[in-house]
Amino acid sequence: MDVQPGMTAEERPRVLLVTLCATGGVAALVAAAQGLLAERGWRADLAWYEPYRQSPDFSVPLFALPIRRPRLVTETQADGTLLYRVGVRLPELESMRYRPTRLWRGVLAGYDLVIAVCGSVLPAGVFQGFGGAALAWVATPFDGDRELRRQSFPWPRQLLDLLVDAPLCRRLERRLLGSVPSVTISRYSQAVLRRLQPAARVLEVVPPPLDLEECAAQPWPAAGPGRRIGFFGRYADPRKNIPLLLQAFALLRSRRPDSVLVLAGEEPEGAILQTIAGLGLAGAVELHGRVPRAELLRLYAGLELFVIPSQQEGLCISGLEAMASGRPVLSTRCGGPEDYVIEGETGWFVAADPDAMAERLDTLLADPAPLRAAGARAQALVARHYDRATVSRSFHAVLDQLLAARPSLARG
Repeated sequence: MDVQPGMTAEERPRVLLVTLCATGGVAALVAAAQGLLAERGWRADLAWYEPYRQSPDFSVPLFALPIRRPRLVTETQADGTLLYRVGVRLPELESMRYRPTRLWRGVLAGYDLVIAVCGSVLPAGVFQGFGGAALAWVATPFDGDRELRRQSFPWPRQLLDLLVDAPLCRRLERRLLGSVPSVTISRYSQAVLRRLQPAARVLEVVPPPLDLEECAAQPWPAAGPGRRIGFFGRYADPRKNIPLLLQAFALLRSRRPDSVLVLAGEEPEGAILQTIAGLGLAGAVELHGRVPRAELLRLYAGLELFVIPSQQEGLCISGLEAMASGRPVLSTRCGGPEDYVIEGETGWFVAADPDAMAERLDTLLADPAPLRAAGARAQALVARHYDRATVSRSFHAVLDQLLAARPSLARG
């Protein structure tokens, strides 16, 4: 139901987005959901589990169970949006963050429609017992990056995760996939979720929409030395596999000493800086960290090829943005990019091996003409499948399907 003339704020459905306190793909998905809901005249409030590492006073770890209770803090943003930051008991266990606790039930009670906008479907666990309409917008399976993240845990937590937490989360994931209607961001994620739960209620593939005017193709970089490739994303995420890209680039530099690698999206950590120095790439890698949107678009325009070295991706929005800017993509076979990288048409695939990647980069950079042609085809594909109008139709069709099952909500 859209907002009708004369409808008061009290008559509009109240919508809540349950998400993660995160940047990167989840934050982009939340912004997309807010924009799509705004097309109906709906404003969405936000709620998330407040990470214990960030705000230890919100949650109650094991040692404090007898003396403390979880906290809920409600804030009002400048535009009137409400933000709920929710604490839990036993934050040491990820599975405990998605239980429908008293605090979560109190938050959800005031809403007609709740949408979990998240990485995995797990945050929708707080919907259990909710009486209104519910939807999950899911990016990836729970296990998509679990093994990689586990490797960074201290060994006691690794053992706890392996034996207790991860099995609980997998069981919750299967239950939620079979009970909560969901959409996902790529055909890859849709297929994986249906393998995990054959009865999964995955209604549609709905990727985040792109602003094609904002990403309009810029003039191709001038021919000459200094061939530029790049990747934009979170360096610290082990799924992104930045060491592979750096190793391949070091090999490429032995063949093309003027080539440049551009990295942006996150402030570089010590490990990345050490790898760059150890490979002798100081001065050959541009590190831009987090940059304003206009600067990021300028960086896309300065590339000849966008490289995705990831081990796993639900979609990789930055790859789509590169294509919207008229730049082709070289990617490992890591999931989401297989939706839009078409071998020899909009980009190319390469094995997750430094030698293979360096050789493919060298071959592709030898002649800019095929890169430009592939970039034009990439931009055309994005315009057909990822523009706002196309995504909006898919999203609202799913929403209408949910509302049709709730006559009182559909009538406002």
